[in-house]
Amino acid sequence: MRRQTSLAAAIIAALSLVAVACGEKDPSGPDATSLPVSTGGSVQIALTKKVDTLLVDEALQLSAILPPTPGEPTPSLSWTSSDSSVAVVTPSGVLFGRKSGKTIVTVTSRGVSDAAMVTVRPSLRYVVFDADTLALGQGQSVTLPYHAVDSDGNPMSVTGRKIDWKSNAPQIADATGVSTVTGVTLGSTDVRLSIDGKSAAMYVRVKQPNVSSVTINPSVVSVGIGEQSQVTATVADASG
Repeated sequence: MRRQTSLAAAIIAALSLVAVACGEKDPSGPDATSLPVSTGGSVQIALTKKVDTLLVDEALQLSAILPPTPGEPTPSLSWTSSDSSVAVVTPSGVLFGRKSGKTIVTVTSRGVSDAAMVTVRPSLRYVVFDADTLALGQGQSVTLPYHAVDSDGNPMSVTGRKIDWKSNAPQIADATGVSTVTGVTLGSTDVRLSIDGKSAAMYVRVKQPNVSSVTINPSVVSVGIGEQSQVTATVADASG
């Protein structure tokens, strides 16, 4: 009798909601014990993971294990979401985030059910440069301003995300540092920014450096009628 009791307890505890992506607890959400739980007879569903988090446009595979009943086929599971505008769940238990918010995901079978609170957070929607084109001189380095936007349409911090910079022709304009491009030789190319798979491109043209000053040496010349004097002019850009 003691063995049967232990086996039943182990079977009940084995029922769990498993998310294949990493979840995190949301301390601001409702307490897990406030979620609806129903029992029927000696069988109950016990979700061991009460809170999960996913991003907008992210999918999670949910699963549950039911205690078998001798002589009966494996029971089916029914999945529902309390707010399908936030997240929808398919009959096979795939949860898909649609917009930021919270929803309660419920699994039901044999007339008993348990639920888990799921928080959907904004995801990175796109990145964009503040300008489409840039012209710079040879040897000149310029920082390329850009910003990221989340799925709610709000500015999004990219701190801690994977950021890649690449020039299609580094021999013309090279991405020499974080958000910095340097003109190498005359020509044009695209510089691309990629953050977590979202990318943006800017057309970059390298031109002759702008003239910032012209110096004539000597600055004062005195010559007589029929005489000649050598005068030189020095052209300098902004870097001298």
